[in-house]
Amino acid sequence: MAEKRAYFVEKLLSWWRSSRRSFPWRDKLTPFQLLLTIILLRQTYAERVEKFFEKIIRRIGAPHKLREIDRRELEELLKPLGLYRVKAKQLKELADALILRYGGEIPLELESLKKLPGIGEYTARALLSIYLNADYAVLDTNVERILRRFFGLKEARGEELLALAEQLLPRGEARDFNLALIDFGALVCTARKPRCKECPFNEMCAARSEH
Repeated sequence: MAEKRAYFVEKLLSWWRSSRRSFPWRDKLTPFQLLLTIILLRQTYAERVEKFFEKIIRRIGAPHKLREIDRRELEELLKPLGLYRVKAKQLKELADALILRYGGEIPLELESLKKLPGIGEYTARALLSIYLNADYAVLDTNVERILRRFFGLKEARGEELLALAEQLLPRGEARDFNLALIDFGALVCTARKPRCKECPFNEMCAARSEH
């Protein structure tokens, strides 16, 4: 198993170095702007967020701007991304909490982040691993799918898969590793019609060997 885990990490990072996607939020952002982006990306294609990203960041790219914007204007701003009423509500509550509890700053600590409105385990871990390169694995439906397929864990869920992701995480490379998983799930190991012929894991992928 250790050999297979090492193979997975090596192949994934090698693939990502030549195939990574480029988005404006992968350049240097403030912690708040990165947190905002992670929320905007929920259940939305990254390419759609990219289309409206600069406009959104200019308008609500700081907690005080988000707090001051009219709710209807915020919903209109977010409307092209889908789930705009839900996201507007979450963002308004988040801005209030950040200003009232932390003076508009982002608490860069896992448990503190998770206590903020609308911030769960995935969002907190994603922010810390991408912004600080902190050693936190992330787990969403895309990462779950990749791990189940490659390691043949059809029935695995939640904590078991997160534990595996933590074991796989190369210390000091959390940012690259987590972004590589995100891109790999979007470009190759997709939910429907995965591109197995392009997959760097063909030699050891459990799902590939079964089908």
